[in-house]
Amino acid sequence: MLGRSWDQVAEHAERRLVELRGTWQNLYGLGLFHKTRGRFEDGRHANQRAFDSGGAEDESALWNLKIWMSMGNKIELRRFGLPEGRDAPADHD
Repeated sequence: MLGRSWDQVAEHAERRLVELRGTWQNLYGLGLFHKTRGRFEDGRHANQRAFDSGGAEDESALWNLKIWMSMGNKIELRRFGLPEGRDAPADHD
């Protein structure tokens, strides 16, 4: 795995894959890159595009787009600039 000093190169490569191939998997990869860098809105947008481009049936794309955003999880940048969070409280009957 590349360190943060390679972020610009890694992001360029992810974007280039989307440009050249444009599959939902490439969009999903770009979304994961953004999410791990704390760029949650960019990640959500890429994951929405992945979902809309054929990833709707894929469990990982569905989880990233629907579950992660809809559960009300609190995500913040913390130690080492990485995202950390906690799950939303569970509903109890």
